[in-house]
Amino acid sequence: PFPPPTIGIPDHMNPSEMIPLELWSLVYAFVARIHWAYPVSLPDGMWPPGAWTAGRAFANSCTAFRHQGWYHRTMSVRLSCRSFRTWTHEYSHGLVWARIALTDSPNGCYDNDTDFTVALWYLQQRAPMLLRLQLIIEPDGGMGPDNFRLLGGLNFSSSLQHLHFTAECCDIDTDSALHLGLLGRTRNIFTLHLGLNRSSLGPGAAQRLAQVTESSPLVGLSVSLDGCSLGDDGAVAIADLSRNWYLAHLRLSLRCNFFYDAGGAALAEIPKRHGLQSLTMVLSDNYISDSSAWAFADLGPRGTLASLDLVFNGNRLGDSMAQSLAAAIHGAPTVRKVRLSLEVGSIGDVGAHALSSIMYLPRVVALDLSLRFNQVGPVGQHMLLGDQSGKVASQNRFVLC
Repeated sequence: PFPPPTIGIPDHMNPSEMIPLELWSLVYAFVARIHWAYPVSLPDGMWPPGAWTAGRAFANSCTAFRHQGWYHRTMSVRLSCRSFRTWTHEYSHGLVWARIALTDSPNGCYDNDTDFTVALWYLQQRAPMLLRLQLIIEPDGGMGPDNFRLLGGLNFSSSLQHLHFTAECCDIDTDSALHLGLLGRTRNIFTLHLGLNRSSLGPGAAQRLAQVTESSPLVGLSVSLDGCSLGDDGAVAIADLSRNWYLAHLRLSLRCNFFYDAGGAALAEIPKRHGLQSLTMVLSDNYISDSSAWAFADLGPRGTLASLDLVFNGNRLGDSMAQSLAAAIHGAPTVRKVRLSLEVGSIGDVGAHALSSIMYLPRVVALDLSLRFNQVGPVGQHMLLGDQSGKVASQNRFVLC
């Protein structure tokens, strides 16, 4: 709904390395005067390398102002904490969509903590029409307990509907997880993404995060906890608390978490939750084997799931799991779109034969199947690729090697 700005320099170019500082400031002043005849002076502290970010953000805002008015703007910026404070004060008026990436950590330095706090306060006050916000903390371990508490206390206007927050390699204790969970209960947020890859979750933190949807209007939730070493106990906690989730769209990314069959069997209950319409579950590079195949053999006869995306790359899966997944899809009357990625396993012709039967279900309109680095022989390949025609061939995708 928001057209991209028509002014700007490609991301791979860095004008501060090619253009003298004086000429750099004149170029953007000239652009600003052409588009809305307003004298521009970039704030102190935002010259190279910050001048590139501030200048591009300013040019984008000028274009949006000209085409759609003060209250219809989109911006994507990459700033330091100090520049983030200045940018929100000067340029965040009337933002509708914002993507903000911080290049230094707001944690561990008093000045940075203050800049981060004041910048978020400015953003709340000066962007009453904000619909979408992406906040990305680039340095590893860049968020501390005080920063998480601040995020949980944000009080954006009722216009904010989509929130995306990413901070990796953080030490998340129970209180920090509680404050993150409060983000899902902020006014009218409908979709929430939490990217906390490679973070350390203390005892009880996973349970607190899983409570994110309680008493909230969330429709879509995306949680990425890759490399967090949750273990089977964490998988069981997430699966148990998902019983209280009332979501239409859910995406869970749980790569490299040392899940074994007990954890895999627990997570197999999530697709059965009533009301869920689309599910993406990424369980790559764990230790799930055919011993938990029985848990995936049923998606529930009263389910509402229409789109299923399961990624099991790098586990120890064989024909039994392939047969269970095929049986589950056959028994789920509402599933119409299926994507199964079962790479790096021991699936052979028997499993390929079971999976090939999915494409002939009349209600399945699209099947995306990836079986690279398995043991599918010529017979299995022929079942998947050989006898296709018309509608089946045009809407299915198979990757075997």
